[in-house]
Amino acid sequence: MILTPIMESSLQNDLLDKHDLVRDIIQPTTWQKRLLTHVLDLFFFYMSFIILGVVIGIVLASLGKDPESAFEINPLLDKLITMLLLVAYNITFESIFGKTLGKMITNTKVVNEDGTKPSFNQIVGRSFARLIPFDGFSFLAERPRGWHDTMSGTMVVDDIDLYRIDEVLHPEEERFE
Repeated sequence: MILTPIMESSLQNDLLDKHDLVRDIIQPTTWQKRLLTHVLDLFFFYMSFIILGVVIGIVLASLGKDPESAFEINPLLDKLITMLLLVAYNITFESIFGKTLGKMITNTKVVNEDGTKPSFNQIVGRSFARLIPFDGFSFLAERPRGWHDTMSGTMVVDDIDLYRIDEVLHPEEERFE
């Protein structure tokens, strides 16, 4: 049978591209996992600064300086610095590992909508978009995608799903279990 250009175009439109197939497979993780991940990330973030503060206090005290005076700061400046450091925490971990410490524990990962690794610009965008007031309310669905996810074209998925996605994208590769 000879295919005309119109028939070929129609046939190509009917066939699923592997990236279209992946979009149907991956789903955002649950809001409960997202909440747990967020709490864990805040715990690790603030614990690191408590430890750093204790170390700085000990060093200042050993030098004969008043440790309390080193930590006096304008409350507004304190909030701004904390927000920027939290953005830096997210950018650092998500750009290097694809996940923060909390995501490592909950076995979740940040991916593009097609299951691939997000670009550095997407990670920066999603990290700053987290600063939007009331971003947390965007997680009130069963399979949530926060505003910072939708704005950056990313989502957080269970890592188990990524193995299936990788099989679809690269079926010819040998797997070691």
